[in-house]
Amino acid sequence: MFGTRKRIIIDVAILICLLAVGYVFRQPIFGFVRQQEQRFFPCRVPIKYSIGQFDTKFGITKAQLAADVTSAARIWESPIDKDLFEYSSSSIGSDLTINLIYDYRQKATDKQQKVDDVIDADRAKLDAMDAQYRAERASYESDIGALESRINAFNSKKAAYESDVAAANARGGASGAEYQELQQRQRSLESEAAQLKSDQTALNSKRDHLNATVATLNDMIKKLNLNINTYNTIGGSIGETFKEGEYINDITGSRINIYQFTDNNQLVRVMAHELGHAIGLDHNDDPQGIMYAYNQATNQKLTAADLAEIKSRCGLE
Repeated sequence: MFGTRKRIIIDVAILICLLAVGYVFRQPIFGFVRQQEQRFFPCRVPIKYSIGQFDTKFGITKAQLAADVTSAARIWESPIDKDLFEYSSSSIGSDLTINLIYDYRQKATDKQQKVDDVIDADRAKLDAMDAQYRAERASYESDIGALESRINAFNSKKAAYESDVAAANARGGASGAEYQELQQRQRSLESEAAQLKSDQTALNSKRDHLNATVATLNDMIKKLNLNINTYNTIGGSIGETFKEGEYINDITGSRINIYQFTDNNQLVRVMAHELGHAIGLDHNDDPQGIMYAYNQATNQKLTAADLAEIKSRCGLE
């Protein structure tokens, strides 16, 4: 009798633990189930989206962003007469989070727009900015080279320290003086590692500033119609891409990050493009298409290529 009662208590405890785990991880579990449903049965139920991070430096309201997302969603929904997206005021139970993130990309756009108000066809102004940019870039590249040398030297010292520690351990332990010396070297390495990390962060800020300057220079060149080579972003040389927005689907969930737009029309087009990815569409080769890799057109309607993709994805004739 006692054994039966004990087993019941254990079973109840296990059940409570399972329920607790299920409650704590209910959002990831629900999100995973919804992702699989959208993957294997697309367009069957609307994708629920909510507004997440919202940076006011873009100069628009949350209500305007929500309206623009609705307009972008209708670009896909109206031609096939199907509800593909549904707004949710809460992130709980949402399949997709839309974030408005202000970084060097929009900062570059803002700088361009300010320059538009004051610049004229004056080569001297461009030359002055060009000279400043080249000097700042040379300084940045010099700093990068110096930092890489310091990192290499640090790694050598760290390897030597680890070798000495291993040798001492192999001998059965370090002597008193040797132990104190090893401790001092360890503290020195930790301090140097912290300084290297801080210097790397400062260089990342310089890089972002230079990227914003590059965007301004390129815009000035176009407006002045000067026959000189355009610039490339420093970010491009270290693996970054200059994107207006991106769709991300990973273990933490699905989200659309919007980084840059010049006006409401472009925001709607960028949003529509990323919503297309959220449905499961890839890029197409139509320069006028919503799903073209570059946001270079101005239309807010699906092209034949876009329409064919969404119909195929949703299993429509």
